[in-house]
Amino acid sequence: MSFFDYKLQDGTTINTAENVDVVKYVRERRNELLIACDWTQGADSPLSTAKKEEWAIYRQALRDMPVNYNSSSTLDDITFPTPPD
Repeated sequence: MSFFDYKLQDGTTINTAENVDVVKYVRERRNELLIACDWTQGADSPLSTAKKEEWAIYRQALRDMPVNYNSSSTLDDITFPTPPD
């Protein structure tokens, strides 16, 4: 557990790692990661066709995450896909 796993809520320190809506967290983080790599799929992207395909596979894995983790109850259960090199 780290310092960043805690926050002050209504005057009480809570452990956010234990008090988090896992599905909501997965969706929000997934959306951030998708936005960060939108450029990889554009027609003017400098990537090769093979690299674009690697990124497309990564992006599909991100899109599938909420379904894969819809019954998870802790952040410890979550593993985000690794982006291509």
